[in-house]
Amino acid sequence: MQFKSLVYLAAVAAAAPNLHRPGSPESIKNLKDKIKNVVIMVMENRSFDNLMGGQTLAGLENPIQTGPYCNPLNISNPGTGTGCTEALDFDSIINDPDHSISGNNLEFYGSFTPDNAAIKAGTLQPDMSGFLTEQIRLYGKKADEQVLQTQVINYYTETQVPVITALTQNFVVFNHWHSDVPGPTNPNRVALCSGTSAGKGKNNFQYNTMTQRSIFQEVTELGLEWKDYLVDTSIQDARWFTWTYESNNTDRIVFMDEFYEDARQGTLPHLAYINPSCCGVGTNSMHPTGRVSDGEQLIKDVYEALRGSPQWHETLWIVTFDETGGFHDHVPPPRVARPDNATHSETTPTGADYTFAFDRLGGRMPTWLVSPWAAPAVEQKGVDACGRTVSYHATSILRTLGYLWGFAPYNPRVKGAPSFDHLIGTELRTDVPDKFPTVSHFLQLAMTQLKPVAPAPQQDLQTVVQSRAREWHFHIYFLLQSPTEKAAALALRDAVLRLRAFVAVPLHQVNEYPIGPHPAGSYEIWVPDSSFSDVFFYLVLIHPLTTLQRRDHEFRNGWLGKPWPIYLGGLPIESAEVPLQYPELRLGWSTAPEDELSLDERRKKGAELEALLAGDPEAAPAPAN
Repeated sequence: MQFKSLVYLAAVAAAAPNLHRPGSPESIKNLKDKIKNVVIMVMENRSFDNLMGGQTLAGLENPIQTGPYCNPLNISNPGTGTGCTEALDFDSIINDPDHSISGNNLEFYGSFTPDNAAIKAGTLQPDMSGFLTEQIRLYGKKADEQVLQTQVINYYTETQVPVITALTQNFVVFNHWHSDVPGPTNPNRVALCSGTSAGKGKNNFQYNTMTQRSIFQEVTELGLEWKDYLVDTSIQDARWFTWTYESNNTDRIVFMDEFYEDARQGTLPHLAYINPSCCGVGTNSMHPTGRVSDGEQLIKDVYEALRGSPQWHETLWIVTFDETGGFHDHVPPPRVARPDNATHSETTPTGADYTFAFDRLGGRMPTWLVSPWAAPAVEQKGVDACGRTVSYHATSILRTLGYLWGFAPYNPRVKGAPSFDHLIGTELRTDVPDKFPTVSHFLQLAMTQLKPVAPAPQQDLQTVVQSRAREWHFHIYFLLQSPTEKAAALALRDAVLRLRAFVAVPLHQVNEYPIGPHPAGSYEIWVPDSSFSDVFFYLVLIHPLTTLQRRDHEFRNGWLGKPWPIYLGGLPIESAEVPLQYPELRLGWSTAPEDELSLDERRKKGAELEALLAGDPEAAPAPAN
């Protein structure tokens, strides 16, 4: 029997499709003949409708072709209005959507605690109507509802994401591919590599704690080679598993410069696994508040390295995501076989308890197959081992690699996953592009247009205190071993100081010693509420510093007080714990009026700090009162 689930695109000299049934001996033989190296790159936190919503390719189900799709602003009160899918006008977002299991429940089913029995019986189906409700619940006290709804439901156009557009138009794109867990990053990354999160439903577990078999162990025991290539140390998927440590295989975890060199020399291992950086400004996984354009640059760089590699003609590159990150998608996730008997329980925002049995998938997300053996096509749904038409999901990777390298499914979830071996064609393509398009930095153009008009900076301490304006904290990093970066960092400090945005708050002493696992120095900038917009835009536009030093002060990042309508995913992630550099001044902390320091107390404590820094040539003075 021949199997057809594709919409094939017109292409000159395209690879002939393999029309054998998925998982058949003929299809597996063709896969083994054509593919010797597999590259897997797992990006972060984008739904299909969010990233692919503006793609016009026939066969895709997305807002621009089959929409618009709308959500109520409040599912409990439909009369409050709705928000509908439209094109975005910013690169990333400030307010990271809820992508916990509880949050996904509300977004999918309209309840933090949907009836599991009804879901299992098929009488309760997800209507995908709660995305705006949850975003507004989380951030409605600090941001405009109109801004919040555009953050979570709008989509990127083809011109805004030209690299994604090139991927979609030149290779195989899946129309129905879901994450394995309707929850956050870490459980999904573990499940992608092992077929189960072993009952984990939150990001509250550490490296070297997962005892199940993983693809890294499998490949090693088959006598094959692998490397986990890192952009930085923020995500290291091979480290989740105890086997990696017990077998002394941590030396296979290397940085991306080695990937580019391996690709150039034609020495990529059988499995090349790529971890992007995560998760703020300057990272390239596409996770908010990181920019989509930075993720596009990574995809472009990896593609062009593979395209120019001597191994290109025998390589399959899988580009996928960990999960949907709380962004809207209109396609309901299906039920699926449980990988094991593990469950996860958590307390929802309403205080109720909810237990999840890992019997349904997460949201729909973008995934592509890139290879000279993969013809341009839109793949719809796949076929499981029983011949049923089902949606693809993250575990489909393990199912297909099992066919390629000859290992059995790890659990019922992997066994029931549809494979995509049949998407590898029988003729080598000669029409694939050598390069992908230049990344669109549309946000940097939009920033000057969208910049809010800020009031004049407040120049004296009395005005600041009496108006209860809040101060904001920027932490600036630079590489110590780079004189150029150090000079640029200090020049940036001086330039921002000349903006006269500071009110009796000294810039912190420049740290000329390592502050963390990286050889980085740092200093701090504090600005009042009224000057925040100017300084923030200035920093983002001309920031010359490294992208490798962000996790040192993870719990000091705070988004506190009145937000500015800045259309950029460049603000720190909100944290319940924000240690203060100068706690006696309560800088950067939104205190209750009754706890506010008096003007005289602030002046006294500020003078004490100024005295401490007065003799330090690296400590910039504060403007006079």
